[in-house]
Amino acid sequence: MNPSPGNSDDEKIADARSLFGDDETAEKNRSHPSRRQGAPLGEGYEIEGGVPDDEPAPPPRAPIAPKRPAVSRDRAEGKVVEEQPIEESSVDDVWSRWGEWGPTLLRLALIAAITMVLTYFAFGIGIGTAFLVLMLGGAAFVLMSYPIAVTLERPVRMTPEQAVKDYFSAASHHFPQYRRMWLFLSTKGRSSPEFFSFAEFQSYWQRRLGELRGGHVKSTTPLVFEISDFRSEKSAGKTALGGKYTVTVRSRGESTEPLATVRISSSFVRGPDSMWYLNSGTLPKDEDGDRSTKSRSR
Repeated sequence: MNPSPGNSDDEKIADARSLFGDDETAEKNRSHPSRRQGAPLGEGYEIEGGVPDDEPAPPPRAPIAPKRPAVSRDRAEGKVVEEQPIEESSVDDVWSRWGEWGPTLLRLALIAAITMVLTYFAFGIGIGTAFLVLMLGGAAFVLMSYPIAVTLERPVRMTPEQAVKDYFSAASHHFPQYRRMWLFLSTKGRSSPEFFSFAEFQSYWQRRLGELRGGHVKSTTPLVFEISDFRSEKSAGKTALGGKYTVTVRSRGESTEPLATVRISSSFVRGPDSMWYLNSGTLPKDEDGDRSTKSRSR
């Protein structure tokens, strides 16, 4: 008996589907259509097992509060002062022995040459005259070498506090060492409403020292500048820094009250020689005025 046409082919197709389980797969796909559909291209990846519907949404992030400006407490003044950003500066002319002693060495060489020439011609007059000329020339040579004698110590300014102390100690002499003070200033420190050149800087400090002495301290009496209560951040690894310090001015050899006490807020910069330089070279008056000025006005 011949099979009905078409039945053998259908049975073969049915048998082939049963081998690969297509009927069960199609049934599962119809019962779970969500698992059959994948994520559109470019929108993400399907996680194995699906994402549970009851997963809670992530909590919203709390708003970030804006940072407040850094505030430091100045114990000496008892005030809370907002820190200002430190302005970067440069040091075009660093301190050197020749920069400080150069003009003095040239003057000494000139004095020595003149003394030798005059002594040579004085021998024609007499030995006594030549000896007198030599003594006068030697005295002038010693007097002119005073700037070198009081600045033999090499200034090491590894911290801003050392820079401040060396700067004001250069003014604590019978003849203040203005050139050394000038070399301790940065490029910004050499430009202010008070001075724009070394000559104006020297005139400013001569006038300022006269104001501090007033009328009861002799011009031959040196003033002593004491630095205390220095406050700043650590200078390690920094090229610019701000700080505050107190300058107390007294006359040497007197135990009276200070001539002036000034609280200074300044900034500093590290030079190419790894030493610190001041961005300000002035000494402002305190809020009540210099004591020497008030005593003179009385």
